[in-house]
Amino acid sequence: MKKRNKILLIILIVFALIIIGSLIYITQPSSMNLESSDGASYSNIEYKEDRYLDILMPSKKEFSSIPVIIFFHGGGFIGGSKKGISENLRKKACEELLKEGYAIVSVDYFTAKNSISSFPTCVEDCQDAFSWIYKKSEEYGFDKNNIGLWGTSAGAHLAMMIGFTNSDKIKFIIDEFGPVDLDVYRSLDFLGLFKNKSKKNSPINYVSVNSPPILILHGIDDKVVPYSQSKELIDKYISCGNKDYSLISFKGADHNLEGASEEDKSKFNEEIVKFVNSNYK
Repeated sequence: MKKRNKILLIILIVFALIIIGSLIYITQPSSMNLESSDGASYSNIEYKEDRYLDILMPSKKEFSSIPVIIFFHGGGFIGGSKKGISENLRKKACEELLKEGYAIVSVDYFTAKNSISSFPTCVEDCQDAFSWIYKKSEEYGFDKNNIGLWGTSAGAHLAMMIGFTNSDKIKFIIDEFGPVDLDVYRSLDFLGLFKNKSKKNSPINYVSVNSPPILILHGIDDKVVPYSQSKELIDKYISCGNKDYSLISFKGADHNLEGASEEDKSKFNEEIVKFVNSNYK
């Protein structure tokens, strides 16, 4: 009985952490709040039935065709919205990239509700958003040969799912503390998020020697997505003979870099901008 109570307590703690992690993203300022200078913005564009995205255009045209960064928000697969792009943690990086001539597209996708799993619909939505942007590149002046993916937490998982399965069309991936192996959470899946689909929907299973360059940013003390998940991803890149990875660790930082120093938060933004610029081709 004591063992059973202990297991129940662990499950309740993990549940609380997932909820807290997702609530960070649920209430955010408008994604149009970023200081993109005089760059045009397009809000709530329907890329498929009842699914929307926002487009933030650069303030001036630095490239003949505009390189694009697609952003997927976090929220534990149960919450969040495309407004998360303007969350304070990454706001400086977003503003700098817009000033340097990049467009940023922030995407909404299906999240779990009424006992309906977010999978596989959330992955399908993100794939459809990518396909829509790719097809609409000429209309918006986008460079379809320079598309990168950026995600945070659950959104980083989705960025990796799309990036690893479309490696010939994706220039890079930015992974902010995303889960890569959902099998780790399977025994605690009391919300029915994965519906026994953890293996199929684990990015780790799609890494190859041809996977895009990836920047991983992760707090060492993350209690929602363990830091070991990012170490596992690095190990998989290495085992595949792929050297295009970089892991930036933050000591004392929890999920969403809670508890990180201001210096580390600045470094977080600087590393993102540097990585994007290094992968423009």
